[in-house]
Amino acid sequence: LHLSIRRQRQMCIRDSMDTILENDHLKVNGSWMKIWKLGVPPKVRHFLWRALRGCLPTRQRLILKGVQCPYDCCHCSNHLENEWHIFVACDKAQEFWQCANLFNKTHPLMLSSEGFCELIFNLLETQTEAHNMEPRPDVASKLANGNQ
Repeated sequence: LHLSIRRQRQMCIRDSMDTILENDHLKVNGSWMKIWKLGVPPKVRHFLWRALRGCLPTRQRLILKGVQCPYDCCHCSNHLENEWHIFVACDKAQEFWQCANLFNKTHPLMLSSEGFCELIFNLLETQTEAHNMEPRPDVASKLANGNQ
């Protein structure tokens, strides 16, 4: 009897794992190892992971979860606040890319990417190849001070 219960438990766990692993709708295609191997602090890698998995509390996502809040961007008040808008389309995002001196390098990818995840993975691919993704402390200080 003990062996039978143990075997049933193993089969149940195996079936559950198969079900979890077969959930294609939860998968996000991309070079995930490039994120985990980035030479940045763990909190930056974790933030990227959350952004790419759709776990950031954007206003669009909050509204979908039933939170009553304005739908538009708090910076430009023109567009629905989602990952693409926050990091790419908003005027403040554009200022950041220009301030970081990355706009000319990233703009063609912004135009050709079909979504936020594709853009980030494409940026990681091109930056890894070119080895020109250097830390920019001046950008961080400008952002912290409100770009004054």
